[in-house]
Amino acid sequence: VNMPGTSGQQGTDGGGLDPKLLLSEPPDELLCPICTCVFDNPVQCPNGHVYCRRCLQRWLTEDSETGCPECREPLSRESMGQALFVKRRTLGLRMRCPSAQAPPAKRQRRADPASSPSDGCSWEGAAGDLQQHRNKCPLEPVPCPFGEVICKERPPRAQLQRHLADFAAAHAKRTGTLLKGLEEEVAELRQENGDLEAEADVLREENADLEQRVAELRRLNPSLEEGDESKNGRRNSVWLADAVCFWEVFMVTLALGAGCLGLLCV
Repeated sequence: VNMPGTSGQQGTDGGGLDPKLLLSEPPDELLCPICTCVFDNPVQCPNGHVYCRRCLQRWLTEDSETGCPECREPLSRESMGQALFVKRRTLGLRMRCPSAQAPPAKRQRRADPASSPSDGCSWEGAAGDLQQHRNKCPLEPVPCPFGEVICKERPPRAQLQRHLADFAAAHAKRTGTLLKGLEEEVAELRQENGDLEAEADVLREENADLEQRVAELRRLNPSLEEGDESKNGRRNSVWLADAVCFWEVFMVTLALGAGCLGLLCV
């Protein structure tokens, strides 16, 4: 199966074991069809098609697929089953340490696996024992204790102390620079915090003044309402008097008009 974007990938970045580390050519049935490397943590679909767990998860995520790459059987992370038989076979494969720099035929075997960096590590063993060896291999690249922010170097485990001694001044300088930058950021944050607190104090004072004015208005509100009612009462009385006067004038006019009409009829 030729998967887009994954065919031909080698090493653990592709999901499986790097075939270049194996002491003999692996059988095809132990190669992941996605990364073409030896299976690493193999899982299978319900129909028995096997892949590296990481490869299959990447296939389902990055390629927006929902089924097995080969049979298209609907598949999810929960439905992946471990391929234990395949896993036992892959863990039994013979391989060499990733820190070995030359094929076994071109290296001189040493009783001490901690060979010099120029020779490479001479360890050989089962794939299932590789991680245990790498955890103590003198030639295994290890991160600097100062972390990637200070130092991105990954010296061999056996040379870590020398690295710390050789780069002590550089580490100290870099640490000092970062520390100074952090102190400046802290000072800026403290200044901003002080400014915000000052603004908060001003807002508190303004809020207190507003609350005091609201309370004063509420205290004066009853008298204001009484004053408004008296003014409205006087205004209504004037309007009523005007209305009565208008009605009387209208009735008189109507009566006069009726009288005139009667005279005309006579």
